[in-house]
Amino acid sequence: MFPKDREWFAKLGAHSFLAIPLCNERARACGHLGVLDVRERDWGEVDFEIIRIFSIRTGVELERRDFENRLQNANAHLERANAALRREVATRSMRKTSL
Repeated sequence: MFPKDREWFAKLGAHSFLAIPLCNERARACGHLGVLDVRERDWGEVDFEIIRIFSIRTGVELERRDFENRLQNANAHLERANAALRREVATRSMRKTSL
């Protein structure tokens, strides 16, 4: 399946490989989840279902982490903007009282 990577798999001692895409809630692929086995094996439907479950859970967790990072960045931006506004209000208040 991955002829250019056969040497890498051989170095790991892998004889079997199964991978499926990691998808987010919008069904966009954001990576792959792969399983290597040191034994030769025929992957069955149960194997595929187990990997699918892990794939779905991992994809959702990656998306949750991305949303959390975006929220933290937005909060940091709002905190900086709020601090700048407070300074502006303080400056204007001091100007008013000194007049």
